[in-house]
Amino acid sequence: MYAEGAERLRAFMGALPELAEQEAVLGGLLGANPELVAEDPATVRAALEALAAALGVNLLRAARLAARVPGVLERPAEEAGAKVKAMAAELGTDVDAALDLYAAQPGIWAVSQPSIIRDRLDTLAGKLGLPLRNTVALVGKQALLWVIPPSHIQVSLRDIAGCCGLTDAEAEELVARVPPLLAVEKRLLKLSVAAVSASSGVAAPALLELLSRSLGLVALPAPLLSGALEGLAADLGVAPEHVAALMAQQPTLLCAQFGTISAALETLETALQCDRPQALAVLCAQPCLMYETTVDTLVSRIQSLATTFGLPDADAARALAREQPALMVVAPATVRSAASAVGAALGGSLADCLALAKSDPGSFMMVTLQDSLIEAWSGRLQLEPEEVARLLSLQPALLELTATTLKARLESLGALFGVPAEIAAQLVLKHPALAAVPPNATITRAKNVSMALRISIQGAAGIIAKEPAMLAVLTHGIEEVRTSGATDDVGEVGAIYEYYTMEWLQRQYREMAPARLTSFSALDS
Repeated sequence: MYAEGAERLRAFMGALPELAEQEAVLGGLLGANPELVAEDPATVRAALEALAAALGVNLLRAARLAARVPGVLERPAEEAGAKVKAMAAELGTDVDAALDLYAAQPGIWAVSQPSIIRDRLDTLAGKLGLPLRNTVALVGKQALLWVIPPSHIQVSLRDIAGCCGLTDAEAEELVARVPPLLAVEKRLLKLSVAAVSASSGVAAPALLELLSRSLGLVALPAPLLSGALEGLAADLGVAPEHVAALMAQQPTLLCAQFGTISAALETLETALQCDRPQALAVLCAQPCLMYETTVDTLVSRIQSLATTFGLPDADAARALAREQPALMVVAPATVRSAASAVGAALGGSLADCLALAKSDPGSFMMVTLQDSLIEAWSGRLQLEPEEVARLLSLQPALLELTATTLKARLESLGALFGVPAEIAAQLVLKHPALAAVPPNATITRAKNVSMALRISIQGAAGIIAKEPAMLAVLTHGIEEVRTSGATDDVGEVGAIYEYYTMEWLQRQYREMAPARLTSFSALDS
């Protein structure tokens, strides 16, 4: 079956060379239109060429539309072309902008009258304080914007720029990254990015990245965030910009005791012969390196990488380990076995194996696992096999644990957060450090936060699960957070983000099979 599927895929790639390097587009095209799998690839190409001609775009652009909007190829190409051009004319944009809009919002393909979409976008443009054309482009970049009803929007882009110390362009960029910001009341927008940047030296783009991943921080007064960035930087021996990266990428690392983090950084500095910021970046990428790792162990694994991939010297192996730390978190035998299996399957050189190991180490290592083992883990963890495979692929360090150990950790986290183990697994996917840090350390951290803020243990656990970047703020400003009431404000913003994100996810399910609609009220239902 796999051989037949691979053969069909090669046939499509041969007939559609424009998509050969666009795996996501080709996969989306066949996934959204499964009936095409049985078609002659030449026939599919002809249909895409006709659609491209009707739209006045290239074949890749037409394929992207068909991949996002199921059923486009079922109707005459001229009909689809006329529909897109009518939408572009109604909105005063070009065909490319209209295609971006349809790609972001596949459900609107079912709306028969472009004026219905125009009315919604006009209202949104007025709320944002943007021209219609700019609003169309913004919605085309960010699908979540369509989920927030205009009546729920609390602030304009100018409000966001003024309250958050941003330029107009930065405010638009932040909204494009996290549209729920528009539903946050103006009174909650307390963080001035300009003030934090001026105080801490962290550049605005790095702070925007942090806010896009932890929106609740917009409710913090600037001095609290500045103090956290500067204080934690001094503690760790890095610059504030590196702390901002930690908060954005792996904030639950701070569930561990500071002494544990500091010792791990020293170990990595010695083994990798790197500076402290590089060591912190490696630890953020693979937080499991905090525990049960010695300099000798890492040096041995680095030497094994050189042998396995035929690297010229130890410096090259250390550079590989710094670039892709995931290759250090499993036993050398696992890496060797994966290289052997991948080499045999692809018939490629060590260079090909190395390229895959660097780009997707989880999938590279997963080739060593038999289906029976995945099934066994699935039964032990009470997760679907696909979920187990995804968990292990994204966090290959878990291969070093037994299923029983991982189950115990998920159950402990589930008890702390008040959720089933399968939801705890989803949290671990988002925040890998939760699996790396022993649950008792995370529980201790939650208890300390609970006592310091005078909130329940459930409330403290909620901070760790939903706004873990606050752990950095609490490290150096816990008294100020408690007396200012910032915790409640941060939680309120977080709840807004969570609500609209769930709304967006539910809409994606509805859009899998859109029906013909003639009113926007139906589209919102």
